[in-house]
Amino acid sequence: MSDWIVEFDFKLSGRKAYGGDGFAFWFTEQKSLMGHVFGSADYWKGLAIIFDTYNNDGKGESPFIAAIDNDGTQSYDASQDGSDAALASCSMAIRNKESSARISYIEGLLTLELSLGHELLEGQSRSSLVKDYKKCFELKVELGVDKYFGLSAHTGDVADSHDIFSITTTDHSPLNVDLSVIRERYRMKIMRDQSKPMHENLSVNDFQHLVLNLLHQEQEALAIVEEMTQTHYKDIQLGIS
Repeated sequence: MSDWIVEFDFKLSGRKAYGGDGFAFWFTEQKSLMGHVFGSADYWKGLAIIFDTYNNDGKGESPFIAAIDNDGTQSYDASQDGSDAALASCSMAIRNKESSARISYIEGLLTLELSLGHELLEGQSRSSLVKDYKKCFELKVELGVDKYFGLSAHTGDVADSHDIFSITTTDHSPLNVDLSVIRERYRMKIMRDQSKPMHENLSVNDFQHLVLNLLHQEQEALAIVEEMTQTHYKDIQLGIS
């Protein structure tokens, strides 16, 4: 799809005063990668919209919602809540209330809107809710195609429950869209991004550090998979016994 709208209903539940750590919406080249960036892998290729509910940088803007476009060479800085890499951001009170997000990408314009504080009556379906969307941000950005949608979350010592109740994706691509043109335009955009000084002046030490980080990321993902597999195996054993 060249143009699309994704809507999802969610609720983040936890302590009244503060929670953590948050969740993320992804539109990336690879799928189902686990890691320390809100449950998914660092150095991703594509778009992340981070819903960060823990105020790591101490600046008081929390929850902090940010759009980050990564070409696969940049690491997410949790100490700054991603503000150093954010293309656009806002702050909204998204905790402890049923809410909805609408993310649209139409003609190169990325828009995030949020509807907060639904009252779901007994017996009422979420699809029948009237949603009052308010704009969080919008920006022009080249996202390309051939990517996967996803959601992930994680918690730390301060924990919330992250619930996604529904997610809907709608194709809004023009009828005669030429995907080959979009792919070429995105390829050129990546080449421009990776030719910026921060990439072309990469020292040997910086390159080694980048490679080691990528290896660490792969090991971390494998460790998570191994832990989950062992836990599942133990559950099976307990079930049999």
